[in-house]
Amino acid sequence: IALVSALTAAALGRTGTALSTAALGRSGAALSTVSLIGRSSLTLSYLGRGRQVDGSRQGTRVAMSTTVADEPMSEQAADTSGPIAADLRPLLILYNIQKRANFGDLLRTAAAFGVCEVVVVGMKKISTMGAHGADKSMRYTHVLSLEAAITYAREEQGAHICGIEIVDQARPVAELPFRGRTAFMVGNEGQGMGEQQLQVCDHFVYIPQYSAATASLNVNCSAAIVLEHFARWAKLEEAPREGYKFVTHAIPPSCVPYSGFGLPQMKSLDAPARIKSDGSDAGSDPTEASKSGSDAI
Repeated sequence: IALVSALTAAALGRTGTALSTAALGRSGAALSTVSLIGRSSLTLSYLGRGRQVDGSRQGTRVAMSTTVADEPMSEQAADTSGPIAADLRPLLILYNIQKRANFGDLLRTAAAFGVCEVVVVGMKKISTMGAHGADKSMRYTHVLSLEAAITYAREEQGAHICGIEIVDQARPVAELPFRGRTAFMVGNEGQGMGEQQLQVCDHFVYIPQYSAATASLNVNCSAAIVLEHFARWAKLEEAPREGYKFVTHAIPPSCVPYSGFGLPQMKSLDAPARIKSDGSDAGSDPTEASKSGSDAI
């Protein structure tokens, strides 16, 4: 049975994505649309044998076209009194995470609260167990060192670096002390943030607790609370609901070739590390790198 499908996906730039999917068969057509906001577009068309799609009746062929319009961030987007959601979708930097089980949970949480891109430091393979497919709706960028991750987030994404950590200078998350486009970073499950992480953060938030029962929250729980507060502050559009759940993609964005979504399409910014005179990587703490590297794979 011939199947004719037309897929349209927006390639996520700094802001978000729009995904529109239509599947047509002999008996009719089914259309499912999930829309966010994006600046770049990637169009993929598949024409089945003897079928008419987009006004033309042709044999089997595949056509792909891309249109990119990279607009500068508006002045209003930098104004914290009236942020524009399209310019403010956050990033998540994964570094110094030790427990394999936490990666999938963090990816699911990040996707649920509007994170558009995950910056993976060190490791090239991370576990998606627990993500329940949510990991397929985000972009991923791999870098070799924390220094490279911070440079990418600041210079290419225009983001402030916000550490989620209980330090003296941290402000309660309920105060919504956000400054604009933000890349969030959590600490290690046991020791919290390392010294290098603390030094690169522009500011910190923490989650108040109201008993002496535990010293801190799970890393994923902490990320969820902070990202939800940020999503409300940034006025991100709430996803549609149906029944007792939120509506999800009929076809994950990662299924679209060259869309840039999903771990298999992770881009790499790998470059030779700067080496200090003692032979160590100038851009990372060797102890922390080992935690976020082989131990986490």
